[in-house]
Amino acid sequence: MFYFTRKGLTTGTSANEITLYPNPVSNELFIEAGEKTGLSIKLYNMMGSLVLDQNIDGNQSINTGKLASGIYTYKIYQNNNEQKIGKLVISH
Repeated sequence: MFYFTRKGLTTGTSANEITLYPNPVSNELFIEAGEKTGLSIKLYNMMGSLVLDQNIDGNQSINTGKLASGIYTYKIYQNNNEQKIGKLVISH
């Protein structure tokens, strides 16, 4: 199935999936989560230290300008249940 988002044509099973872009990111990370509520994102550096813990609602952006360039792991939770895990590259 195909659907359109702000970043263009995407494939998948639902337009309500959680999407993070761009990757790599320089200063602003965009999160598209449709109508999902009760979300939070946790961002870990390669040493495993938590560097960001933020609540998010629906579609939102996060300023990454103060984070060091490098590779990070993110985890997105909905009502404390893990929904998505991935890698994120920050490059300034």
